[in-house]
Amino acid sequence: MARPGRRNRGQFLILISLGIVIVMVALASVLAYTALSPIHFPKTNFRETVTQLSLNFRQASALALADVSKELDRKASQFKEVNQYLEHAKIDKDEKHPAKDKGYETLTEWQKITLLRQSGLGLNLTISKPDFQCDWGSSQGCSKAEANMTLDILSYGFYGWKNKVNVELNLTILSLKDYNESVTSFSFNLKREMDAPVSGLVPSSVKVFFQGKYNVFNATDPASIKLAYFGEGNYLLTCDTRNATYPIIKMILQDPSGIVVGAYSPLTKEDDTTGPKTTITGVSKVHPLPSGTKVITVNATINDFLTGLHNIVAAEYFIGAPRANGNGTSMYPIPPEKFNDWPQVHVQAQIDVTDWQPGNYIIYVHGKDVKDNWGDFTSATLKVTEIPKMHVKSIQMSPEYDPWNPRRIRAVVVVTIVDSKGNPVDDAVVYGQWSGATTKPTNPLGKTWKGRVIFRSGYVWGGGKFTFTVLDVTKEDWVYDASANEVPGPPYSVTRTFYTR
Repeated sequence: MARPGRRNRGQFLILISLGIVIVMVALASVLAYTALSPIHFPKTNFRETVTQLSLNFRQASALALADVSKELDRKASQFKEVNQYLEHAKIDKDEKHPAKDKGYETLTEWQKITLLRQSGLGLNLTISKPDFQCDWGSSQGCSKAEANMTLDILSYGFYGWKNKVNVELNLTILSLKDYNESVTSFSFNLKREMDAPVSGLVPSSVKVFFQGKYNVFNATDPASIKLAYFGEGNYLLTCDTRNATYPIIKMILQDPSGIVVGAYSPLTKEDDTTGPKTTITGVSKVHPLPSGTKVITVNATINDFLTGLHNIVAAEYFIGAPRANGNGTSMYPIPPEKFNDWPQVHVQAQIDVTDWQPGNYIIYVHGKDVKDNWGDFTSATLKVTEIPKMHVKSIQMSPEYDPWNPRRIRAVVVVTIVDSKGNPVDDAVVYGQWSGATTKPTNPLGKTWKGRVIFRSGYVWGGGKFTFTVLDVTKEDWVYDASANEVPGPPYSVTRTFYTR
């Protein structure tokens, strides 16, 4: 018969052995899972990933085109003689050209960086050999790049995405406005692919060369270049004409994204038989003047930039229906502009509608250039409505004790504003003033909500006589009719006496 002590020691050893076996099995399971299970990377929405890669590819293509065009400009600018320049200011689509190497390097570097940064996605990214094309030898210069991208995202099971990118910068030299021994001005148009206009061009990004004697280009003074933007990618350029023998120019510019484009063209004036374009930029609501007159303000822009590039000399309007040119009501240029000084003028008319019946009226506006060409009419609707009136219905005052010191008291006023039919008026600004026991307002003005606004005076010791006076009530397109106030006045106020307990 075994002793109890030995039996207990045996059971204890068995338990220890069993525990060791369990620990070893668990450790082996963890190691096996670590060795066999795949590594998981955090995933983003694959649509967002693909969209971002496509946008980045377009930006990289634009950067590559910028590098190619800058290199072409650097090489072509070495030739000041006209024929040599025109010969070298061109890259054909299928031509092998040293400047293209810059673009290949840029896109290859972007591809390497993208694959490195997105390695956790299992990204396969293929870029076709880009096609670069530049032609700066005519009045319509262009710089273009085309490339294709194909990608797979293995971690998403997403395969076969293809994206074609086309990046362009197109420069067109338009007509000559003025050319003499001191100053030349001409217009040009700058657009991206899909006829998207380019704005934000600055004079420092533009170079102008005039063709001089012996067919050699002479640069104009960069500091003399001035630009005016007229919308839709259209610019007017003014510069000095020193060293210029003929109005034939080479123009090189760089857009805000860094792409360079050029054009070469004689500057010629075209016969102008078309009037300026008119755009109505704003029609105000009826607003009253201090005299009681009701006025509508009409603003418009008269622009001859695309219809002859001549100065604007007049503008007029008709109400209801247009009549013969020159028989309308004149509009005046907004200061500091003036007529016959620029191909674009902002004009304005203030129309007295005091005696007009409420309703809709059509206004027709057009302008005339210095060549006596009237442009087409542009119309807009004038809406004449009754100007709503408001007044003070009541001023109610009550005491309010300081919860921390019952010996201090202040007055609380509720001002109610209504329209001529007695309906509450919201968002009316009420200007008020305290007097009597206190002249220190906590809020000198307030805005109504459901017709009411609350004012509180400053606290005073013991109490006294409180007076609140309504000074004014304002709201856009409304009239404050003080004569209709339902409180005594003027001044329109209420006075009460309050004392502490």
